[in-house]
Amino acid sequence: MIPKEFVHCFSQRLASHYKKHKSSILLKQNSTKLSTSSQILSRIPLNYQLPHRQMSCRKQLEVRSEDRIPQKWSVPLREEIFDNLISKGNPSVSKVFGVGSLFSPLLFGKFFDPSDAFPLWEFDSDVLLSSLRESHQSTVDWSETDKEFVVKAELPGQGKQNVQVSVENGNVVEVSGQWKQQRKESDAKDWRSGHWWESGYARRLELPENADGRNIEAYIIDDIFLEIRIPKSTTGDNSEHA
Repeated sequence: MIPKEFVHCFSQRLASHYKKHKSSILLKQNSTKLSTSSQILSRIPLNYQLPHRQMSCRKQLEVRSEDRIPQKWSVPLREEIFDNLISKGNPSVSKVFGVGSLFSPLLFGKFFDPSDAFPLWEFDSDVLLSSLRESHQSTVDWSETDKEFVVKAELPGQGKQNVQVSVENGNVVEVSGQWKQQRKESDAKDWRSGHWWESGYARRLELPENADGRNIEAYIIDDIFLEIRIPKSTTGDNSEHA
């Protein structure tokens, strides 16, 4: 079964390509205006490929404000707990917290609880992730331009559908979600306030002083990658010219 997201993105790309190259795609002369994805897909040869570049689908996420939820990560993930968790050999746990994952406590070399805010942009990604990149194990990257800060990462397989991005106090961006459903007896409690790593994941990143935490944008790309774009604040520039 073709995913709805693929059908939507493919239809948009095909419609745009057809407008530019009508002579290269033969359609029935008496066909009516294509109005649904299924009509478009029914006329695509099985071996047809869109030209020039690989298709990608971007879905924007709502970036939430979590200022009203204090102490939500009240139980820290300690190193001995993490070692015990990984040693059980659960494939889902390895996918979420394994080597190179954004949510791994060992992503930055030494153990670091991902529910603590990490000053990501104080470090060069090429240096901090050098060993992981040499072994092709890194799924994380971050960068800075004149206008914004960017972080990109692959999402864990079972945790893609409920990933949340939020901003805390304007200076911490947080990525969190659940990789498995809670047991019924604990549904009434907030999963983040207990042993959250048993069913969820988190990564909290401290923003630079010149980051504009109010206008952050987050996207899911191809249902695989997370991209967070944080614009730089222009307040300082405006005050200097005032």
